[in-house]
Amino acid sequence: HWRAATNLAALGRTDLSDKPGWHAGWWFVPIANLWKPYYALKELIRASEAPDDDWYLVAAPSLFPLWWAAFLIGSFTSNISARLAWYGQYMGSYYVDLVATPISIAATGMYLWWLWRVTRGQEALHRGQTPVPRGSE
Repeated sequence: HWRAATNLAALGRTDLSDKPGWHAGWWFVPIANLWKPYYALKELIRASEAPDDDWYLVAAPSLFPLWWAAFLIGSFTSNISARLAWYGQYMGSYYVDLVATPISIAATGMYLWWLWRVTRGQEALHRGQTPVPRGSE
């Protein structure tokens, strides 16, 4: 996130809501890490894919909230599984992991997709081209 936010600043998109360090730092701040990384990445996607400086008027991808929901559900269920194992409830931990693991894998895949889109949009901006609109993929 830090690199993507720094790239946007170098490309002239200096009106992001947070400084580049916070785009990565929000993941490590308790309580705020439940929503701030979502908004930081959404801002990076919008600013990277918009063809002009009115990026804040561009709608976020429609599946973006699904990624965040999968990430939170996967994180919470993994935490529950670890706590069950800690207290010796190994079968309960196993069953919770059966739910948590596929959700976490899906969330990771979606996250990598968003990062790829940010990279692709920033490369187009760097070359002076218009980023590919989302509807033409």
